[in-house]
Amino acid sequence: MDNEGLLYLIALLKTDNIGPVLAKNIIQYFGNIQEVFKASKKHFLRIPKIGEKTANDLSQIHSYLKEAENILNECEKLGIYVISYQSEDYPSLLNEIYDPPLILYVKGFISKNLWGVGIVGTRASTDYGKEQTYNLVEYLVHNQVHIISGMAFGIDYHAHKKCVDLKGRTIGVLACGIDSIYPKAHENLATEILLQGGAILSEYPPGAKVNPMNFPLRNRIISGLSKSVVIIESGEQGGAMITAHYAFEQNREVWAIPGRIYDKKSQGCNLLIQKNIAKIYMQPSDILEDLKIPLEKLPKPHQSTLFMDLTPEEEKVMQCLNQESLELDLLIEKTELEMTILLSTLLSLEIKGLVTQLPGKKIVKN
Repeated sequence: MDNEGLLYLIALLKTDNIGPVLAKNIIQYFGNIQEVFKASKKHFLRIPKIGEKTANDLSQIHSYLKEAENILNECEKLGIYVISYQSEDYPSLLNEIYDPPLILYVKGFISKNLWGVGIVGTRASTDYGKEQTYNLVEYLVHNQVHIISGMAFGIDYHAHKKCVDLKGRTIGVLACGIDSIYPKAHENLATEILLQGGAILSEYPPGAKVNPMNFPLRNRIISGLSKSVVIIESGEQGGAMITAHYAFEQNREVWAIPGRIYDKKSQGCNLLIQKNIAKIYMQPSDILEDLKIPLEKLPKPHQSTLFMDLTPEEEKVMQCLNQESLELDLLIEKTELEMTILLSTLLSLEIKGLVTQLPGKKIVKN
């Protein structure tokens, strides 16, 4: 989808009471997004399940074009990629669910073939939950599997943090605009995720504030990007349980760690197992064996650096590096590149095997 198409799609989604399912139906009815903006109220009333009020709102969609234009300009300024559900880079696994987000706002890199294992649980995790999260993440990273989670406190944080510490790739899904990480305490974590080649994404544009209603909707994206979802610890209610039910409805494999019957933080997991929504998780290898993924897969060799084409930004970074590690702040100073451009450049160089990103925000030339 070109920039004009993105502009129209953003404007359509800004219209009151228009969610991804109805928006997609409207586009399919008219054939393409451009034809939607040529329609009048009487045309909208012909679409099933659209009444007088919604038709009135849709007849005013041109009024949202300026706001949509501002959103695209802000994304360009902040280095945020805007990907529609019709884009070649849109994850095909996510497009399989009933109500995929029609737009993803992304920092980092995602692709059509993106998938991972979702790891979620209570915000008030125990030492046992933390330990089990670490064990699972270490196993998955060793087998080059992405970790998908929601950037929240507790189990989500432990999953993301352990992954980046092991130099694995993890995807953080937010329930607000990615220009303001929530919770704010996890801003450094978001930077680490990007430095390790992961991504932060949201279906909400820059400037979208935290709304409690967005969190349950966010969870369908976590499960939608995952081939399996593991519930580490959860009470009978909460975001992890919502994610489990989304995963079950999306035909994903759901796993839950059983706990003591009187432990409130295990009641949700036990209930999922009792209702045959989740399988009993016993050990990390259960997940990959079920997905039929070869265990202890060896990493792919890096592309040879001989005759490798570099962008001007990549050449500038390489000239500032030597065999000793350099802190990110100092690298910004030496290269005089903006933070977003530098992070993107470092990701590209790491993929090419030219640099390694060490703990403590340090970079070293290979």
